[in-house]
Amino acid sequence: MSRYGSTAGINMDRGGFGQSAISGRNYAVIFDGVSVGGAVNAYAAQQFTQYTLDYLSSNDEMLSTVSPDIIGQEIFLQASRTKSEPHLRQKADGGSATGAVVWSVPGKEGQVEIRGAAIGDSAVIVVELLQGRAIQLNGVDRIQGLGTSDSGGQIAIGLGVVGSISGFRCTTDALHCLVLLATDGLTDNLASLDAIPLIISSTYFNQSRLPGWESTDLPTCQQLTRILEPESQCGHDSVHPKSAEGDCGPGQAVCGREELRTVSCQSAVLRLSNYVEWVTHQRAMHELQYFQIELRCHELMRTAARGSEGMMSEEAQGADAEQDGGGTAAEIESLHAEMRRLQERKTQKRTSGKTDDAMVVALTPYNCVHPLMESHHLVNGGRLS
Repeated sequence: MSRYGSTAGINMDRGGFGQSAISGRNYAVIFDGVSVGGAVNAYAAQQFTQYTLDYLSSNDEMLSTVSPDIIGQEIFLQASRTKSEPHLRQKADGGSATGAVVWSVPGKEGQVEIRGAAIGDSAVIVVELLQGRAIQLNGVDRIQGLGTSDSGGQIAIGLGVVGSISGFRCTTDALHCLVLLATDGLTDNLASLDAIPLIISSTYFNQSRLPGWESTDLPTCQQLTRILEPESQCGHDSVHPKSAEGDCGPGQAVCGREELRTVSCQSAVLRLSNYVEWVTHQRAMHELQYFQIELRCHELMRTAARGSEGMMSEEAQGADAEQDGGGTAAEIESLHAEMRRLQERKTQKRTSGKTDDAMVVALTPYNCVHPLMESHHLVNGGRLS
């Protein structure tokens, strides 16, 4: 919601990436604080991320010799036993998160093995750039019938691992693949993983604040193909992408296609981020309007409470309270009525997408230049590549 000017709430997603000074392998991690419980889960996600990055940095040899299932179990279990630093004002004790970790192991004849582990609905996805396909490597063990409302597992400080850990390994072309780690803020907004190659190769999604997707359902691959078809192929004068029905609409957004094999990590993350904003635009604007009214109500109620405690004479207090208090009460009632109207409209008019924190980490298995020193980077919410 921060893109629309809202300062309410806290981003629950944390992630980071690094490169080994020993092997040159790249590694990455992502955690998503669960929604129930509030900010403590964001602090837990931050703590889990820092622990995991430190673990990957100091255990390079083990990453090549030990099963990813065993390493995943070790990382997630030990992360759940970490303690908050005494000097920190915000404590992570009791917080929980879903998460995923990934690293690479060299293979034969230009191949590389992508290894890692995940718990819950965080996803590790390999995009094979020459074949034009995306494959999710980890499984999500959800309770049958609950769908995406069940995270499929999590780790919690003080409680350990809740649910099953999904370890994985996948052999692919070392020079023609991207590895994506994503929270459910991305995956829940995709009709299928097949949409990812279309999105990350479309220059239309280089731009933010695009006209929003207007359907009540997430766009299918067929719809995305029609919408994002370059101007040179669609035969229309406008440079705005065509609608799902095939007609170009007004606008200045350039619609083009980049060869998938040339897509960089930075471009992939940028385009996926802008896609999520595009597909959830209607829902996000509706929710932002609701939250702004709700915040205004709280502000008025706090102001009224402070005014009633002011140092006024009994006579003045009675006169002013009747006049001002009546106006404030009327405004609060009007705002409550508007909130009810918005809720009714939300029920009657379904919108596509899921407004949630979203984070994507994109990396290649190895950098071309061997690093001179070990380093890793931690990001507090948002997108990174």
